Amino acid sequence: MNGKTWPPAFTKYPSIENHINASRIAAFRCNGKTDICDWIVCEKIHGANLSFTINGTNLLCSRRTGLLQPEEKFYNFQAIQEKYRDSVMKCWELARNFEMIESDDTITIYGELFGGIYRHSSVSYPVERVFPVQKEVQYCSHTDFLAFDLRCGADDYVDVEVMWSMFDEAGVPYIRPLKTGCSFKEAIAFGPKFHTTMPALMSNVTESHQNQD
Repeated sequence: MNGKTWPPAFTKYPSIENHINASRIAAFRCNGKTDICDWIVCEKIHGANLSFTINGTNLLCSRRTGLLQPEEKFYNFQAIQEKYRDSVMKCWELARNFEMIESDDTITIYGELFGGIYRHSSVSYPVERVFPVQKEVQYCSHTDFLAFDLRCGADDYVDVEVMWSMFDEAGVPYIRPLKTGCSFKEAIAFGPKFHTTMPALMSNVTESHQNQD
C-alpha cells in the first residue's frame, strides 16, 4: 500500500509560453537552453486542462487550478476518469517496473479535456447530454482526453520519446507530434497553418486539413 499522504499536494502545470514573447525567447537563448536538446512541435488542443494523478492504488483528477472533487461539475470529467482508469493505472505500473518511481510515489499525466460539439450530418451525438468544453474548434461530438506530458514523482518530467512509448503500451491517448528532431529555430519557424492530426485520432470526417491558432 502507498505510504505517502493521499491526496497529494496539488502542483499546477506551467503555463505555455507564447513564441512571440521576444524577451522570453531572448532569455532562453542567453542561458543556452535553446541548443541543449532537440525540439518537437505539437498541436495545441483548445479545451480545458485535465490531469490524472495515480499512486498505484488511488486515482484523482485535477483542473488547471486545483484538485477536482468527486462530485464536482467540470465537463463530466468523471466519465473520462473512468474511461481511462485502467490505462493510467497501467502507466503507473510501467513507471514502477522501469524503476522511474518508488512504490509509494505518484505519477501525474497532464493533458487536455476537449470536444462535445461536431456539427456534421454524418456524425451522431451521444445519447446522454454533452456540454461542449468550448465551441470555437469542433473536435468531436463527445468529450475526450489527450495527454501531452508525464511527471514521475514530485519533479521529474519524462523524456518525450519514453513518454510516448509508455502511453502506447498503457493505452493512454496522447497528442501526436507535427515535427520531431528539429532545432529551436526550426520549431519557432513552424507555421500556424498545418495538417491537423485530430480527425484521424477522433475518426471524424475531414473537410479541411488546416488548423490555425
